[in-house]
Amino acid sequence: RSRSPPGGSEGISRSVAMFARYEHRRPPGLVVDATGSFRLSQLMAVWGAKQGLTKEVILNAVLRNLYSNSGMRRFEVTNTPDGDTLIRAIQKNLRWAGASSNSASTS
Repeated sequence: RSRSPPGGSEGISRSVAMFARYEHRRPPGLVVDATGSFRLSQLMAVWGAKQGLTKEVILNAVLRNLYSNSGMRRFEVTNTPDGDTLIRAIQKNLRWAGASSNSASTS
């Protein structure tokens, strides 16, 4: 049996978004950059494996929930050159403006 968060893929995607957006909610050891991105391999090491999840289950949950019920984009998923997957949770205040157009701003 899977020990995944309640709610199946929706619960997993909510946890992933929460980890990206709220530092105090992150599992110890998960490094999230200024854009809200982190590596799937690192998420597996610090959280996913302990929940009994596989990379495929987490990735499928994120892909199933790329958009909220209102149609706003929640995540961006990118394959890295080294074969990992980068997951980015789009900040809620950027979703209305179309996150891609706002991602050009630098920190």
